[in-house]
This record gives sequence, structure tokens and C-alpha cells, in this order.
Amino acid sequence: IILTLPPSLIMEYTGIVFIENDGSFIAEEKIKRILKRGERGNERIPDDGLGLSIVQEIVEQNGGSIEVSKSELGGLKIGVDFN
Repeated sequence: IILTLPPSLIMEYTGIVFIENDGSFIAEEKIKRILKRGERGNERIPDDGLGLSIVQEIVEQNGGSIEVSKSELGGLKIGVDFN
């Protein structure tokens, strides 16, 4: 999933965007660390674990915050708050 918001929209938008998936759930202790650089949600898929930490940096640089929790769909729920 790619969600692209132009900077002008981000500056005018106030609210929370939720992104959820139905993938395999990550253990609670891993959720607390998943936003840190180098942490990976799925150890079976080779990657560098940079995605969510970069998203968090961008969101925070634009005055927002990000929260990760369990989705009712079974996977992760990511909330990006631009209030």
C-alpha cells in the first residue's frame, strides 16, 4: 500500500489516518519496538527494518505522531495523527 499526501494537504489536514492489515500479528513486546530503526515485523522476509522508523521521522517532522497496535483484522493497525 502506498499512501501519498502532498505537503499542502498534510499542513491543512487535522485528524488520524489508520492503516490496518490482516497479516500475522506481531507479539506485544515487539510492537513496542517496531518503530525503532532496524526492527522488523516479520523475520522471514529479508529487509532492513527501516520503513516504519522513517515514516515516524517524517510524521514527527510535520508535527504529527504515530502509534502501532493490534488490528481487529488480525495484523497491525498504524495510526498517524496530524492534530
